[in-house]
Amino acid sequence: MDIPTPQLVDTTRPASQGIWVLAEVEDNALATVTCELLGKAVELSASLKQKVEAVLIGHQVNEVIPQLIAHGAQRVHLIDAEPFASFIEENYARAVVELVKQHHPDILLVGATPRGRGLSARIAARKWLPSVRAS
Repeated sequence: MDIPTPQLVDTTRPASQGIWVLAEVEDNALATVTCELLGKAVELSASLKQKVEAVLIGHQVNEVIPQLIAHGAQRVHLIDAEPFASFIEENYARAVVELVKQHHPDILLVGATPRGRGLSARIAARKWLPSVRAS
């Protein structure tokens, strides 16, 4: 009987980086909750020594990037593509989880809006991590 060669499984996780805010856009404008969460992220960043970053997903949403920066985002992770023209929770969750896997943020802030509540639950379920929402 052949015994398979054991595989090395690396269980170390790369160091987490950044306080992320999942941006919401309503009628081509930045949602108020996003501005509020960026303000909280800036406060946290001072004590945690982390950068504030925003995740912006949608189609033709580039025009809100200056607003994200003005409210404290030091970096914007942009996914601007036709499939994100309509909000489909599962597609957005999949995109956020892929970004999280690549960059390992320390904190992900998601607004407690109808869209944010469902999306944060899907992200947490796919990534097995807690999410923090505005109340």
